[in-house]
Amino acid sequence: MDKRFLRLFVPVFGLIGLGLLTGAFFSVKSEIAFRTGAISVPGKVVDLITTHDSNWRTLYKPVFEFTDRNHQVHRITWSVASDPPSYVRGQTVTVRYKPENPESAHLTGFVDTWFGPLVLGGLGLIFTSIAAGFVVYALRRRKIRSWLAVNGMHVRAQVESVYRDESTEVNGRSPFRIAAQWQNPKDHKVYVFRSDSIWFDPKPFVRQKIVDVRINADNPHEYEMDISFLPEAG
Repeated sequence: MDKRFLRLFVPVFGLIGLGLLTGAFFSVKSEIAFRTGAISVPGKVVDLITTHDSNWRTLYKPVFEFTDRNHQVHRITWSVASDPPSYVRGQTVTVRYKPENPESAHLTGFVDTWFGPLVLGGLGLIFTSIAAGFVVYALRRRKIRSWLAVNGMHVRAQVESVYRDESTEVNGRSPFRIAAQWQNPKDHKVYVFRSDSIWFDPKPFVRQKIVDVRINADNPHEYEMDISFLPEAG
């Protein structure tokens, strides 16, 4: 895996994931704190008002009423909008409110309460898992390279092509790679080796038809191509 990709994107993915997980944690913490000392009472959805998201899709917010313990009626427009609407006019709901601040009342449906933390937590786990996967891959690759440097079998592979690897892109650029092949005299199978990413066009510098490769003799798919003959990128 390309070192530039690891340096640029792994920290970004990790920070995004940790940020989302932190948001989910504080969202749950806030809900638990709100429930402490809150009173549950019945309420009713009296209206649905429309709003729009960034794509101008129509969403619906429920407006609900409830009576607090002081017999005061409160009408609240809920902050969560959805399409299709989560409630219908006339629907009975359960409302939680703080006696000292009835205007901050919450609806208690599962989606209203836990949808935000679940989305934040789910996305956070995805991003952190991706970052962790990249790190594990990089550590494993480093371990293989260290082993090959000491124990790898040296073979000479025939250069087949120099190509741009469009499956990898960093800052709008794709790297070049050298592809070479070698036939194992033991099983007569042909193995194709590819170099690490090269961030300049190496074609003018690939004058030889043979490159050195260190392989794991028991598993030739573990290898490292020697491209030290190329100049360093500026």
